Amino acid sequence: MELGCGLLGGISIACSPNWNGVAGAFFGWMLATLAIIDRDHFWLPDRLNLPLALLGLAIGPAALPDRLIGAAAGFLALASIAAAYRLARGRVGLGQGDAKLLGAIGAWLGWRVLPWVVLAACGIGILWAACGRKGRLDRLPLGTMLAAAGWGTWVIAFA
Repeated sequence: MELGCGLLGGISIACSPNWNGVAGAFFGWMLATLAIIDRDHFWLPDRLNLPLALLGLAIGPAALPDRLIGAAAGFLALASIAAAYRLARGRVGLGQGDAKLLGAIGAWLGWRVLPWVVLAACGIGILWAACGRKGRLDRLPLGTMLAAAGWGTWVIAFA
């Protein structure tokens, strides 16, 4: 974890050697923490998700209106899918932590890149399932994939 966070910080500062790079490093560290927790426990704690969202609204690199829309759109998109799944199947298939995480990523990066974040997370999930030989009923930690895709998108779009 320490080596990974050192690498995230180094890449952030190398890509953007100013305050944006420092913010990107912190964004990456928070996402890495959430990714590890979700991978190990299928849980994205509010005590990390919510400060990440608030900080994104305060200092994210996208324009403030884009960040506000991104926070709402990210949360509502996955919360709607989770509610529809629960209604159709009678069980939880997507946790609210995932919706809150996508909202936090939207608060940092804005709404315009959210489709790319979700698409990249899906690609990561497909690779994870293919390499891990997951069965069709096995759970995958979507938050881990969203976190990786969110930071990667920051590097590509804002660093």
